[in-house]
Amino acid sequence: MFTVLELEEEIDKGNPRVCSSQNQVIIQCVGSREKDRPYCSRLCCSESIKSALKLKEINPEINIYVLYRDIRTYGFKEQYYQQARAKGVFFIRYDLPDKPEVQAMTENGKDALRVSITDPILGERLSIDVDTLALATASQASRL
Repeated sequence: MFTVLELEEEIDKGNPRVCSSQNQVIIQCVGSREKDRPYCSRLCCSESIKSALKLKEINPEINIYVLYRDIRTYGFKEQYYQQARAKGVFFIRYDLPDKPEVQAMTENGKDALRVSITDPILGERLSIDVDTLALATASQASRL
């Protein structure tokens, strides 16, 4: 499990665990746009999509799922979103009361993660077994 910033670093290093994975999930708005942090960090969506595009370039067969509340790609960064969709990145929307759930499990003697989310279009609960998971966590200004 990584933050989105760590994911970008691992991609740049060529980490085989990340770059050769089959299923990557990125969960947006973790700890933000809620009661304690009601704001949008304004860069998580663009950075997540940029990482998804890099992964698709390295490994075109990878399945990437971006779980989001609202995609906020400002200005020219909207093109990243359009490119990601065209390259087969899956975007699944969720609502605050029905956040994605992450479950640690052991399967065939190996530790694994499973992410469950309700697909609003299908109206069904989906389970995604992931090789790597990245969280787009809330940004906080440093205190002086």
